[in-house]
Amino acid sequence: MENKKLSSKNSETHLLIIWSKALIEKPRILKDIARNFEVKRVVNINWKKDDFLKNLKRFYCHSQKSLKNDDFEVLLLNKMRKCGSDPFCAVIFEDYSPIYDIRKTSSGPREVNTNIFDLKKSLRTIFNGESLIHATDNPFESNKDLTVLFGKNTIDHNLIYKVGQDIEEETYKDNTLGFDGFKSLNELFYLLNNTIEYCVIRNYECFPDSYNVHGHGDIDLLVEDLNYMVYLTDATPVYPELEYRVHYNILI
Repeated sequence: MENKKLSSKNSETHLLIIWSKALIEKPRILKDIARNFEVKRVVNINWKKDDFLKNLKRFYCHSQKSLKNDDFEVLLLNKMRKCGSDPFCAVIFEDYSPIYDIRKTSSGPREVNTNIFDLKKSLRTIFNGESLIHATDNPFESNKDLTVLFGKNTIDHNLIYKVGQDIEEETYKDNTLGFDGFKSLNELFYLLNNTIEYCVIRNYECFPDSYNVHGHGDIDLLVEDLNYMVYLTDATPVYPELEYRVHYNILI
């Protein structure tokens, strides 16, 4: 497959992660990516050990939103044992000729970018099928992953990192967006706008600059999935003893 071109209106930005236990094959993997795609950025991400589980939880919460919290954390701890919890590598690249077809995935048959999906599957054979490689397989997933990891959606990311620039590996030590709370209401909604379907149904009139929490200032949101919203924003229940209540705090 040779699909590198100078430009294409249909091009897609994608992300591939080489988890720490797969880094022994990093040169080979980078070579395989560069053979068919335009590499834009190679980032060595270094999360602190104590922060790794929480970061991973926020990164994978979309695909695992059906799981209750305890089950989700057990799954992630198992993943950390298999894939490692040391620094890992993220590769951002451009696919100028995306091809879509149905593939059998872990969540059932889905339409995916087969260029990326088949690359990921091929790379995983190096590790006997273990999921030591993560890769996005559609524009939504790319946009979500970039936003969560780097705080920049695909458009904003590509304004900074353009095709044709010299590639020098970077070291990145920041946690996922909003890890320690959000710097502002704008930052919270930047995350939501690029990751989850939602609408604000109360107290939206003064967004964002004039909003305050005085009086009855809580914000009512209708979201696509409660677990996903809670995991994504690290929301904490106001009434943990009342499971039916959907009143949460988000730190800003």
